[in-house]
Amino acid sequence: MSAIQISQRYAKSLYALAKEQGNVDAIYVCFQGLGELIMQSADLREFIHNPLLPQDVRTKILMAVFSGKVPPLVEKFLLFINCKKRLNLLTHMIESFDALYLTEHNRLRAQIQIALPLEMSVREQILGQLSKKYGKDVLAQWHIRKEILGGFRILIEGRLHDYSFTNQLEKYRQHVLRS
Repeated sequence: MSAIQISQRYAKSLYALAKEQGNVDAIYVCFQGLGELIMQSADLREFIHNPLLPQDVRTKILMAVFSGKVPPLVEKFLLFINCKKRLNLLTHMIESFDALYLTEHNRLRAQIQIALPLEMSVREQILGQLSKKYGKDVLAQWHIRKEILGGFRILIEGRLHDYSFTNQLEKYRQHVLRS
């Protein structure tokens, strides 16, 4: 079984428990924060991926860092996956939990690259069109990428929609070369 499949199973189990306890939103918010913390902290990434740390040391560190600072279900979950030697999959579990949450709430994420900052009304138009096309609320992360020269690129549901000037110029170049 792959790491992704294992992570999905753990995330589904946690999601079911959170739903049963009526605190899915709290767990979701906590996991979003934990995911951000992992991305920002090289020390935390090293900790969760270090196979040389004994389990009891990991447990003590987890308790010291998270006890009383996260919902009890998250604390128990972290200790459980540590016990099962799956702490190294935590990032994948967070991503899987996020996907379950977004699916249940009829939302999806999009990465949108733009060359220059856009007015809010233009951003809202783009999000409106995406919402209409996919039939879901779209949560966008906007990134400035000057190398695309103009236009935009959208990465959504694993597909890249490239409306950038660089892409248009490349298509034109290929057309001229074929002629």
